[in-house]
Amino acid sequence: MALQFPRVHLRQEQKAFEHRSFSPKVIGALVEAGYQVTVERSSLDGSYKRIFEDSEYQGVGAELVDTGSWPAVAPGAVILGLKDLPRENFALSNDHVMFGHCYKGQDGWQEVLGRFPRGGSVLYDIEFLLDEHGRRVSAFGYFAGFAGAALGVHAWAWQLTHPDEPMPSIRTHNGGRGYYRSEDELVAAVKLALADAENLTRRRPNALVMGALGRVGRGASDLLKRVGLKDEDITRWDINETKDRHGPYEEIIKHDIFVNCVSLFIFPAGSSNTPRSSSRTRSRRSSTMTCSPKLAASSVSLRIFPAIRPIPTVSAMLAWNQKPF
Repeated sequence: MALQFPRVHLRQEQKAFEHRSFSPKVIGALVEAGYQVTVERSSLDGSYKRIFEDSEYQGVGAELVDTGSWPAVAPGAVILGLKDLPRENFALSNDHVMFGHCYKGQDGWQEVLGRFPRGGSVLYDIEFLLDEHGRRVSAFGYFAGFAGAALGVHAWAWQLTHPDEPMPSIRTHNGGRGYYRSEDELVAAVKLALADAENLTRRRPNALVMGALGRVGRGASDLLKRVGLKDEDITRWDINETKDRHGPYEEIIKHDIFVNCVSLFIFPAGSSNTPRSSSRTRSRRSSTMTCSPKLAASSVSLRIFPAIRPIPTVSAMLAWNQKPF
């Protein structure tokens, strides 16, 4: 008897500015393994348009279907996506593979998880899928650090060249496209912004990368070098630099840019991993930009935010034109 595989349905992401998706290479591997795969056509809205072309999925054997058709897929399929679903209340009759953002006490987690048992389905949360060795199957990687550091450097440069003007929304970047088609295109844009800032400061910025030896930290460090920083401009910290110290880390506020590439879930009793307010007032605060590539931007709960971030400098997700302090 032939092994029966469930249908796999790749949905169009429904988060604004989420242009990523599972690649045609991944979908092609599923087709080759014997799965029937349907792929929703990409949205034509620039805020949602997928970075991969529909034709690329067709080219590896997937069937294209209407955008947003996943709720009507017959039971027994697996709905594949990256980010969590819009807040709705109808029961989910198919299993879902995605980042659910439910298991750290995020706002609304009960309602989200409740949709699955009501529909007799299962959530396979990508963040918590492990292999046989207990390692995460999918985790923040090199390009999370690369892209996060790029935005951090770009924002630092903007603050200097436009001191009284909020940084425009990401949707205006790259000539209004809202995303970059390649890392080279992203690097070129950041280098241009950085050059304008350096013309004012007459020096390169310096940066501290926390978690520099991990996947995310390596990506952040490489971006910093690609846009023109030298090795002497980049302070790379990992466990050896912090294992015997609970903080505060005065070094952070002595850098222009701080890139946090570390997530912590348990703090040592009585410890503090960030400069306290008193140290900010005692020291000359030179750090102007903090970016955290490992922070998931959706469904962050304000009550648990300080507990899972080693550098709890803000307590809410903010737009570019909002000030944290």
